[in-house]
Amino acid sequence: MTSENLWQSAVELADQWELSPSVREFVRELPQNNYLSGLSTLGYQLQSLQASGAEIGAKPLRCAHLIPAFGELAGDVDWNVAGFTEFLDAASAVERANQFLFEWIRSCMSGYPLLPALQLVQGTRLTTQEFTWHLRWIREIRLNQINQQSIPPQILSNLWPGIRPSREASREFVHCCEHLRSRIAETDEIKKHDHAFASLTSGDREALTRMRTRLRDELSDDRVTAEAGTLAMQRNAYRKQVEGRCVEQLPERAKDYCLSFGSAHTLIELVADVFGQLVAYVRPGRVEAVQNPQNLEFEVGDRGQIVKWSASGESGLINCGELRKLDDPLVRETLMITAAEYSFDEIDGNSLKYAGLVLPDSANL
Repeated sequence: MTSENLWQSAVELADQWELSPSVREFVRELPQNNYLSGLSTLGYQLQSLQASGAEIGAKPLRCAHLIPAFGELAGDVDWNVAGFTEFLDAASAVERANQFLFEWIRSCMSGYPLLPALQLVQGTRLTTQEFTWHLRWIREIRLNQINQQSIPPQILSNLWPGIRPSREASREFVHCCEHLRSRIAETDEIKKHDHAFASLTSGDREALTRMRTRLRDELSDDRVTAEAGTLAMQRNAYRKQVEGRCVEQLPERAKDYCLSFGSAHTLIELVADVFGQLVAYVRPGRVEAVQNPQNLEFEVGDRGQIVKWSASGESGLINCGELRKLDDPLVRETLMITAAEYSFDEIDGNSLKYAGLVLPDSANL
């Protein structure tokens, strides 16, 4: 469960990030901000990567590692186009700052940095150095006493390379980071994780240790290759399957702990995704509304309530990851688009179908 204060804290910190020269240089070239680019420009190359599935629009603050992974799928990307190197440098700096920010935010969880969750075993979807959609947990950062720092200095040094912000600006930046971390620490997901961690007995911890050893073996590079081949998506799916099976085989309290860890991780990752949209695309109070949505359906998904609807071709295309409101009294909260389907037939013309995750307490976002 989130709160209006959490989203407001994310907005306030996004305002601070937008002052960064690295962020300004990076954001300017993103496909959704530069969609009228000519065929030979950097913007066009990034649009090709977006079309290949790189999800630059959905995860802008993590696109530095996604772009190389999807470069071969895009096929016709010109890596030598003017500005590409500078863009990747800025994207990498912003991604590093984002990684340190949310790793530091995670340090509010009880037991950090030595969390016994199976999901943090070497080679899982959250720790792999291969392709993953997730916001990685990086062991080297976790063990660098990041939980004892006001904020990691790497955040400011990557956002303002070679520049020292004024004392007043630095103080406001640190305050906004601390405010967001505090709001996340107050959520039900973090509290449930902390309670589950405190409830672990010595027997539960021994069971977790044994299962972590087994899982580490099953997710070794050779084992994953033997079972799932070399394609990134199949390897990712195999990791998910193995992780889930091992969690299910744990004793009750140890299993509950791993499930509560997963919920806490999912919440923080959701906040990170929303934060990325606020930094890259959305001005506060100006989330665009979808006019005249049709055929609304509601269902419960893994991460919360999902709203589905259809729209006419004239309403314009929406990309996965974008934030939207619906011009409908049944849906007052902001949505994060999770699915988009486009089709055409000669009778009805363009047909657009969408699904969006409801962000609780986000009506004023």
